[in-house]
Amino acid sequence: MDEAALRHRVEAIRWYHQIDLRPGLRTPGLDDPRERLRMLHLPEDLSGREVLDVGPWDGFFSFEAERRGARRVVAADSFAWSGANWSTKEGFLLAREALGSRVEDADVDVMDLSPASVGEFDLVLMLGVSRDSTAYRLARAAKRLARRERVWQGRLAVHAFK
Repeated sequence: MDEAALRHRVEAIRWYHQIDLRPGLRTPGLDDPRERLRMLHLPEDLSGREVLDVGPWDGFFSFEAERRGARRVVAADSFAWSGANWSTKEGFLLAREALGSRVEDADVDVMDLSPASVGEFDLVLMLGVSRDSTAYRLARAAKRLARRERVWQGRLAVHAFK
């Protein structure tokens, strides 16, 4: 896709995340997640790991896990992608296309996540999820899905990086 066409498509979407799609082209999202990324202290090398990003919105952390070498990344959302609120899945889809990404998408409500629906993962990120009334159920779901570690709202809930 040429630069002008990409810029035109980017401008037509209401973005949540700021994502560098190409040198000099960052999506105009409401949220710049780069500082949160630094605070997470994720390993620079995720080679061979499988990562689940729950509530990815436009997918910044999904694409970052892939950039760091994750073997498989799945972005799972329904709330932000449904169009029932102010956002849709368009940002994620365009970012994936522009980046030439292999990140998989799963349209599934976070409360329906299970090993049967999405599999098990070495790392589960739950950075875009905030349902205080169901936090315990979500934490239990993350535990079932995570072989090694999970990150909840920017806090490393289980740390087992090696």
